[in-house]
Amino acid sequence: MQVMGIWRIRILPIILTMILLGASAVMGAENPTSGTGHNPKAVPAAPIPASTPVPAAASGQTCPPTPVVSSTPSTPKLHLRSFKIVGNKTISTKELESQLSEKLPGWWPPWGAPPQFRPQDLEYDVERLKNYYRDQGFYHTKIKPEVRCAAGGEVDITLVIHEGPSVKVTDISVDIKGGMDLAQLRDKWPLERGDRFTEKNYVDLKNLYLNYLPNHGHPKVRVNGRALVNPKKNTAKIHLTVIPGPLCYFGPINIKNEDKLETPAAAIREKVSFKSGQIFNLGELFNTQRQLYATDLFRSAVLTPEPVPAPETSIPIDIELAEKKKRSLKFGLGYGDEDKVRARLGLRYRNLGGGGRVMNLDASYSALGYLFTELFTNPAIFGSHFDFVNQSGARRRDLPGFTDRAYYTQSRIEHDIPWHFRVYFGHGLEYARWIL
Repeated sequence: MQVMGIWRIRILPIILTMILLGASAVMGAENPTSGTGHNPKAVPAAPIPASTPVPAAASGQTCPPTPVVSSTPSTPKLHLRSFKIVGNKTISTKELESQLSEKLPGWWPPWGAPPQFRPQDLEYDVERLKNYYRDQGFYHTKIKPEVRCAAGGEVDITLVIHEGPSVKVTDISVDIKGGMDLAQLRDKWPLERGDRFTEKNYVDLKNLYLNYLPNHGHPKVRVNGRALVNPKKNTAKIHLTVIPGPLCYFGPINIKNEDKLETPAAAIREKVSFKSGQIFNLGELFNTQRQLYATDLFRSAVLTPEPVPAPETSIPIDIELAEKKKRSLKFGLGYGDEDKVRARLGLRYRNLGGGGRVMNLDASYSALGYLFTELFTNPAIFGSHFDFVNQSGARRRDLPGFTDRAYYTQSRIEHDIPWHFRVYFGHGLEYARWIL
């Protein structure tokens, strides 16, 4: 009971007094200028600079600052009046200008305003050019921008380039795994010993093997490369490891969403330039794609090899097609000194009655005559490898001294053969009459 009495009477009031004094001191520190008094120790906040001036070269002038946050009517804008590149010997000026991000002044259009200049754009482009020179084999290039300011906020820029020595290729080695003979590619190397090392030629050397082998039965080829560059000695050593992978063959040919296409599968497969079991050739996929587009039935044709496990050598091929609209109409109108008013009307109907049939109707008329033609194509007739084509028309030509009139029709069976040739046999009839 005595301990509790001492706590309440003596110690508790002391603790409360200390807490109140501490809170008062904290409030005074947070608001030193509160009340009507003046605090001599208060330090005003430093103003935020609008921008950094751009020093002029040689002349000692200083370009007006370019505003970052806001601009006032008294702050002139900087415009690029001229831009020059000097000192470059190996890389052309036009090639260097194509790497710049800022817009350069030009003479056309003559009424156009000069482009605006910003110092940060110049700094960014200087770094871009240094990186570009590095890709071209120059690891010691120095670029010094000279900025001169004239009256009215116009800026003249000169980039002084010192290219320095280039890196030379001292050794190239290509290791072909599996003992495959690829000596025929040696003459196609884009790099030789003693050449200037460039990033592009190094990538082209790798792509030489990556593009050749998939067209010769090895779609699983892998090329690992290393380019050891020594900037101190300005030398580069290139080593490639080519892993051809197993010899592969075309597997099953699958037409995706075949039931949703009006074009029959027989007409689609007729345009496929490869067969299951043949040695894989990536070029045949592109050739088939071109032939499918040539039918004018599809707006999209994509051929994709299916991914298969590493030891599998049969590569299935998926064909994904999107058909065009059924009808398309063309109309033209013109005027000439001899034929006067001329008009042309064309109608194309795709998948006429299904089956991939295409009907073209074309008519043209002028003061010198008229021409009407009809072209009908039925692919893979009766499910065979032949296409049926019928063409007929009528024409009239009013020539000096006589008038030519003709009616004709042709029917033929066509078939594709290798080397992009096409053979046909059929008959044709024509009736012509000349009127004096």
